[in-house]
Amino acid sequence: MPEEWRRSVLVPIFKNKGDVCEQQYGFMPRKSTTDAIFALRILMEKYRDGQRELHCVFVDLEKVYDRVPREELWYCMRKSGVAEKYVKVVQDMYERSRTVVRCALGQTEEFKLEVDCIRNRL
Repeated sequence: MPEEWRRSVLVPIFKNKGDVCEQQYGFMPRKSTTDAIFALRILMEKYRDGQRELHCVFVDLEKVYDRVPREELWYCMRKSGVAEKYVKVVQDMYERSRTVVRCALGQTEEFKLEVDCIRNRL
């Protein structure tokens, strides 16, 4: 997994206020999740035409994985038939993830994300 995928910047904002990242498609003016689906479809066609493999993973990091003990997650993924290489990608994402918190006064030192840190427990 690319190193930059393991790093994140947390920016506290008031709910329903503030800026969101430009990659956000849902609930954005002039953007729709169908735009993201269309872009993915074009990418899939390009790979298919070039006879190259393309693997896509859709993860709802906010609602699911933040409260599940990691060992249980790996076990359930394997038991459900998820290929080991994908289990390893998700493991790598979690076990080596680091973040900083950015606010008006600056930015914190980088720190490792723990299970309870991922959502609502900073």
